[in-house]
Amino acid sequence: MKRKLIFGILTVSLIVLLAVGAACAGAYQTVEGAVVGIIGEMHAAGITGEYNQALWLHDWLTGHANYDESNYWFDPEGVLLHGAGVCQSYTDAYALLLTAAGIENDTMGSESMDHSWNVVKLDGEWCYIDVTWDDPTGGGKENHFYFGMNEALFSRDHTLVNPPYACTTLDNYYPLRNNEGVLLASNKEEMIQELNRVIPTRPTVIRLNYYGTDPTFSVVGAFVEWAESVNYRYGILGFNADYHNFLATFTMEYTDPWEKPATVLEQPVTIDPFTMDGPSGTYRLSNYAGNGVVLVFGREDCFNTKSFLKGFRPEAEGLASVGVETLVSVVNANGVEDILSMEATLAGNGVNPGYNLLYDQIGVMWNYLHAVGFDTTTSVSFPCVFLINASGQIVSYSTGFVSNMTETIASAYALGTGKPLPKPEQTNPHEIENGSGNVSQLSGHSQISAIKSAVASGKYVVFLCNQAINYNSTQSFLQSWENKHGLYEALGIDLIVALKEMTADLQNTYPHVQFVNYSDNDSDFWTLLQNAGFDGTSASSLCNFFYAPDGHCIAYSNGSTLNLNSCALLTVADENFDMVLPVELVEIGDGAFAGSSFRNVDLTTAPLTRIGAGAFAGCTGLHLVNVPASVMHIGDGAFNGCENAILICPATSEACKYAIQNNILYLNR
Repeated sequence: MKRKLIFGILTVSLIVLLAVGAACAGAYQTVEGAVVGIIGEMHAAGITGEYNQALWLHDWLTGHANYDESNYWFDPEGVLLHGAGVCQSYTDAYALLLTAAGIENDTMGSESMDHSWNVVKLDGEWCYIDVTWDDPTGGGKENHFYFGMNEALFSRDHTLVNPPYACTTLDNYYPLRNNEGVLLASNKEEMIQELNRVIPTRPTVIRLNYYGTDPTFSVVGAFVEWAESVNYRYGILGFNADYHNFLATFTMEYTDPWEKPATVLEQPVTIDPFTMDGPSGTYRLSNYAGNGVVLVFGREDCFNTKSFLKGFRPEAEGLASVGVETLVSVVNANGVEDILSMEATLAGNGVNPGYNLLYDQIGVMWNYLHAVGFDTTTSVSFPCVFLINASGQIVSYSTGFVSNMTETIASAYALGTGKPLPKPEQTNPHEIENGSGNVSQLSGHSQISAIKSAVASGKYVVFLCNQAINYNSTQSFLQSWENKHGLYEALGIDLIVALKEMTADLQNTYPHVQFVNYSDNDSDFWTLLQNAGFDGTSASSLCNFFYAPDGHCIAYSNGSTLNLNSCALLTVADENFDMVLPVELVEIGDGAFAGSSFRNVDLTTAPLTRIGAGAFAGCTGLHLVNVPASVMHIGDGAFNGCENAILICPATSEACKYAIQNNILYLNR
């Protein structure tokens, strides 16, 4: 029902007389007296017109009352006489005031929300007004976000059941009619345009109002995504968000983006060549003779790193076309899970990030900073960016905020010579350099004894010997092992590490690694190298060996760490596949092989695109499943009950992601 005019017509002189001295809640003794007095205040202030009067009365309530968090005041007297009330108190008091002002109105509510509000006819058009939600708890945050909404906006977060009024216009919506420095947008694109318009002035406060109809839209989410993409240009250090549904106020913090400018070296600095691994293969500086390289170091969780990479990403393809490679070392990334996380951060799941993402190579970063004269005793802010010319020399570098993205991009393009970029080196497990020596025939100290004992029990053994744990490659290698130790144990592979500088907490830090003492006279070290077929000309302090259960060394590395995935693949390379798909098959249906007795399954012989739900469920003896990159969908529970199954799949493929999400052992090939 519409509210009736319950007080009749009063003369203006009487209203003004009653209003004298009654400027706030608590100054009136009765609800009727408060209504008369407040209307008198409004007329004394010269407020005319339905819209202006409804707005003034709205502001009187939000300015003189606060939400009653004790839930005591439900009647109009709460907000009118005591300055506190729940939504019903606000709604009914506002209705009384509107009616006294001669403005047609009604009250509405929702049982499911346990909430009420007003519907008001202003200048011939009905609209929704929620005074309560325009007066957030705590005081001092009053706004007009819910004043004059149409049904489409109001129903984003209010439950409307068979509303009796047609509220279709936004003519009375306060933010559109009386904008007070608020950025207005009906979609994400408009919001970004508005933000880009104001951000060059570096405002200390940014207010956003989304008036589109998507109930799932997040003002804060859209803002954060935008801020990350432009941070490198405007030095957005951080912000605090105070937001209520689709309205947000951001208190901005800036840093001077020019405080750490790129350092252009007077003379290019020659550096030690890098060898860096990633899911796609191995990258060597020596392969880029004639090419330029943009080398970036940064953490996946670093705001500035993500800002830089997102801003730089559109240029990666263009740089590649002129012969400039972009390599990104994800600091602390030891396994493909970390690479996938960074990939999703940069581009979203299933989208190519535009970069070659590499595992943690922070030791290279510190070496290069030292080479260019950076004070390596101080801390470094990410991202750390090096521009390397076609002669393998650093020509400029920067740490932290990138001072001028345009300048950095131009400098990167200047590195190009047009020479096609080499592809990353792929290691075929069957082509790894093989030694012929049998460790079982050797005698020696703890190193050789430990290897002999492991292979005698039928295990494969990865053996690493190094002088110190603080060598970066050793730490990365050990962490990679810990991250996927379950896979290596399932394949029957042990890791034995010999160190000269042993620390007491090593076993606690890496519980799945067997540590032995590095021989003081280095005799075991040389014996193992020579037995593996090493020519003895020059040895590094870091060597790796991989032994088969028969005791023979089937792979070794001098000066760099073995690829653990390649070693693991060697253990399964000769496995027989007892189920091979017909060449024309493109889909495995739901439950197709459920409960079968297959042990090793090769799915790469067909152009397979889909593995149905429960396809191999209950195959308790399933061990190896070779999945091609062409598979784009794996259904729910495809490998339920396959406790011993290991997926062999390309890094970053859908099968790899599925294995990670479902806690299934996997091996990258």
